[in-house]
Amino acid sequence: MKINISLISRLLLIPVFALIAVVSWPSSSSMAAGVSFKGKTITIWMPSKSVGIRLFLEMWSGYISKNLPGNPKMIVKGKPGGGGLVGVNFLYNAVKPDGLAMGYAATPAMIGYATNARGVKFDPNKMSVLGIQRQNWVALYGKAAGIKGPFDVKNASGELTFAARTKNHLTMATTLVMDAAGVKFRVIEGFGPPSTMFQAMGSGEVKMAYTSLPGYVRVTDNLNSLQIYPFYQYGDIDDKGNVTRDKNFPNVPTAVELYEKFNPKGIGSDDHKAVKTAVRIVAVNRTFWLPPKTDQKIVDIWRHAVETAANDPELRSKYRKKFGAPFKFGNWKQALKTIKSSIAALDTPYFQPGGKGFKLMYRGKKKGKKKK
Repeated sequence: MKINISLISRLLLIPVFALIAVVSWPSSSSMAAGVSFKGKTITIWMPSKSVGIRLFLEMWSGYISKNLPGNPKMIVKGKPGGGGLVGVNFLYNAVKPDGLAMGYAATPAMIGYATNARGVKFDPNKMSVLGIQRQNWVALYGKAAGIKGPFDVKNASGELTFAARTKNHLTMATTLVMDAAGVKFRVIEGFGPPSTMFQAMGSGEVKMAYTSLPGYVRVTDNLNSLQIYPFYQYGDIDDKGNVTRDKNFPNVPTAVELYEKFNPKGIGSDDHKAVKTAVRIVAVNRTFWLPPKTDQKIVDIWRHAVETAANDPELRSKYRKKFGAPFKFGNWKQALKTIKSSIAALDTPYFQPGGKGFKLMYRGKKKGKKKK
């Protein structure tokens, strides 16, 4: 499908103020002049049913409130559906731009926007980004896979089946790694949360699945008892754009490592680039926004509050203790840079409707819809 305006340039059409380099934050009192949320209730909209995400948002909200003028009450409400599209569409189209609501777009919603997927009714160019939470993901294998470790996958016993809620960037990356290894592989959709996938792996119903790294760390002992182990991690991206192992998870190879090991001749191919792209797009794991047309003074206040709260040592300590992994947060300027590179990685025929990547990430023959 031909796109008249490139996704990259559209994403860069943000208000001029967002591109102005700021040496330091103005004082909170000067920013808050004339703005107070005292006595108000602020809602954080989450496009997910995840109990873990709700717990995190409720934890974080207390620290955000301390840094907003008037220290308002903050509550978390869910608006799940459509891989996160229902929630972000709601934030974009139905929430007043009065500073009393914040929401986030998860990876599937941002992928949907970048690939012109059906059901996308938001434009990130018109929302004010507050920051971004990064998160690593891991693919897992169980006893039924019949392998001794990730690099032994060519000796798998029969077809490897992979549990998933639906096709996504993780199933795409795993499919490409298995193709590189020459292993028969099939994604089985329709599962619920990771706990249901773990049960299916433990019983031998499926041989592989996935979860977030914090999700894995929280239940490592239980998974070990079921003989479920890490197959690969997504990893991190360094300043030069290379995919590296998470320093907190150094003994597990990245998906890129596995692909390059199994198919060295494929390095530089579209499939190889797609595995790298999967890591880039998951970097927009949770992008936090205010609704379109929010007053700039309110945007500045929110950006300061969110970043200050995210860097609070007490919050970071609680997060690590609760979720078993460090809280990785980027401010609004870092978020814009991450979004730009992620969208750029998807702005190729490989990921647009009809392309191989698009087909691997979406169920059936899902057609894209050209944005106006």
